[in-house]
Amino acid sequence: MSQSIEGFETPLHHALTDPLLLAGAPRTMAIFIGAIAASLAFAIGLWITGLLFWVVFHTLAVVAAKRDPQFGEILGRHLFQKGHYSC
Repeated sequence: MSQSIEGFETPLHHALTDPLLLAGAPRTMAIFIGAIAASLAFAIGLWITGLLFWVVFHTLAVVAAKRDPQFGEILGRHLFQKGHYSC
């Protein structure tokens, strides 16, 4: 039995809280990996290298997203923040 006060609880659809994934990887990272792979394959003409790049890095992104779906934002913040406290 729930202990809620009338009027202070709202149902929330899971689509508002679930992360945006594209084929199992975070959406922005999947688009970035696909763009690099497509540029390797089409612009430079390295078909095998582009396909291999996409398979390897997309698989790594999917594995990382299974562990933490927001790892892309955390990785970006980690790379661009400067170390304020040096040991």
